[in-house]
Amino acid sequence: MRRFKKSEIEVLNECPASNAENWLVRAEDSVSFLKVNAETDELVIFALGKSVLIHGVLALTSKVTPPDGQDLQHGYLSMSDDCWSIQRVWGGGKGHRMYLEPPLSICGIKSFEGGEKLIYQRSFDGVQKGPTPIELSQKLVHSLDLYFVPERKAYCRLDNRGEIEDVIKIFQRESSDESDGLDLVTILRKDLDKFMALSAMSLVLKFDFTRVRWGDFRFWGNIDQYEREESDLFYHGGKDKQGSYANGAIIVRPKVTVDELVQIWKDEEDPKKRKYAIYKIYDRKNNINAETSCSPECLSNYFQKSELPWEISPAFFRPDVLIRYKADPDRFTLEDRSITCRSAWHLRSYDINEAGQVNAYIGDLAKLPYEEQLYWQSFNEWPKASISERAHQNDILGEFFTGYDPLNALKYKIKELDKSTPEWW
Repeated sequence: MRRFKKSEIEVLNECPASNAENWLVRAEDSVSFLKVNAETDELVIFALGKSVLIHGVLALTSKVTPPDGQDLQHGYLSMSDDCWSIQRVWGGGKGHRMYLEPPLSICGIKSFEGGEKLIYQRSFDGVQKGPTPIELSQKLVHSLDLYFVPERKAYCRLDNRGEIEDVIKIFQRESSDESDGLDLVTILRKDLDKFMALSAMSLVLKFDFTRVRWGDFRFWGNIDQYEREESDLFYHGGKDKQGSYANGAIIVRPKVTVDELVQIWKDEEDPKKRKYAIYKIYDRKNNINAETSCSPECLSNYFQKSELPWEISPAFFRPDVLIRYKADPDRFTLEDRSITCRSAWHLRSYDINEAGQVNAYIGDLAKLPYEEQLYWQSFNEWPKASISERAHQNDILGEFFTGYDPLNALKYKIKELDKSTPEWW
């Protein structure tokens, strides 16, 4: 997966100490970044610096098929003014009128009719300090099931391993000189593609790259102008001896269709397309040690007539299989008999036998993600003793465990001390 590097934008935004004259007159070179960006796994959808402006907006795909290059180029997207607003109009003889106006109503770009803004920057004049906050479309954030995590400066979700995944990342470089600041927003392409496909929209990146010596620049001189048009890319620009600019729009269309998303969903739900690990188990039905896949097709239950092992046949593991879960309490909840990985997966039952082996039932292991199955497989070994007495009484006989459990007894003692003598620790 190719991820975006912040340095890629900084090269476009900062005039280098060496070869500055060449950099100043070659703003058109920045357009090549947009072409590469349109094909990467992590898209820049917003960038604001002294020499770079990239502003992503979603347009109805029907409105940009075929695209109107002139319409997309000429029109202005305001970061602060072009948002939801209450408009008040006095119409002379028609009297006063008030109405709710959506974003993109005043930009003058017909291709954006029915479209949606993704990025907003609103400043609380006279109150707010520091860089202007970046706000994301709530429709985008909610539908992708994302949550802002301040310490990561990103909108995140939990992946299928229970790990935090940065989907939309925000970078803001503060500077005493406002012109030296840099704002960036990126999003994972697969997530934006899904949103665009389901909303019948495509991403339009409006851009402007202007390279001059800021602070010394007064006005353009004798400009050598040009216009460019490629497939889904339209821009114009110019240069003189002191600087250059390139201004236009590029369309990024979704790489996935709704039908393909439905098929992906079907494949995820289809047990025949899932992968399953092979384990050494004690086959309780046939009273033998055996190796078998944990696939449901290779197992049976009490109600089926079959020679296949029962789902409740135990597999045994070295005790250090639990170290991973003990070492990361933020991600894993390790109970007496079960393990939960945030909202990703749940191992219903495990225990420790008299030989110190961890035992778990192969039917429960089958419900883990394949990657997690392989982790358990790496600790798998033949049984050195039967399952624990507690597991046998609870899971096989269906009875409450009445034996002495030293760990639970210790937990109970500590709980009682916490109540009666809080300062004991």
